[in-house]
Amino acid sequence: MLDVVASRGLPFPNVDLALASVGEAYDLIDGATESVFATARIVGWLAHAIEEYEHALRFRTRAAYVGPRPD
Repeated sequence: MLDVVASRGLPFPNVDLALASVGEAYDLIDGATESVFATARIVGWLAHAIEEYEHALRFRTRAAYVGPRPD
């Protein structure tokens, strides 16, 4: 699969190609790969949020705005 993509000058495959291949190989029902993708994305977001809660001040600003006061 990678050789075919490369020979056609297409962009490097991402998770969409992998999920399409799994869906085709295992004859998954319509919408199954989208559900897998969405579930994985949500789990990743939740894991990231949990990690960030441990470092509440990690992204504090390091500069102060000194321009005119917004109206």
